[in-house]
Amino acid sequence: MYIEEYTTYQESEVLALYGSVGWTAYTEQPEALRRGFAGSLLTLASRENGTLVGLLRAVGDGCTVVLVQDLLVRPDHQRRGIGTALMQAALERFRSVRQVQLLCSKGAIRRMVAGIHGRSTATVLPSRMSAPGPRRSRWIRADTRRSPNCRVSV
Repeated sequence: MYIEEYTTYQESEVLALYGSVGWTAYTEQPEALRRGFAGSLLTLASRENGTLVGLLRAVGDGCTVVLVQDLLVRPDHQRRGIGTALMQAALERFRSVRQVQLLCSKGAIRRMVAGIHGRSTATVLPSRMSAPGPRRSRWIRADTRRSPNCRVSV
């Protein structure tokens, strides 16, 4: 497995990866996804034997804030450290950025924090509404000296 900057958009492999994790909102609008990739601040890919098995896509200004918009790994390659490696590479790339944010499911929070920081300690900050309706976001701040402004939203 190796990580590289994803610079040449190849629709078939990207759609296959997004489809493998069930992200059909992306696969149903491939042109919008292509434009999203073109406008991204950074896209990193993880490959195994030349096959795209993981991807991280970040947006933001690259100076004060970066949002990891997409972090996905093929189901048959999950729990092998690929997502963690992608996130570590992004955090290293943006180490001088004041705020790096990641949106993910609740179950991924502790695994991600533990994988990145070597422990599962995280501080849950107060919930706040992310949009009208029942959805709420909760901010988690990683308890670490390496990345004090790493925030995870669920």
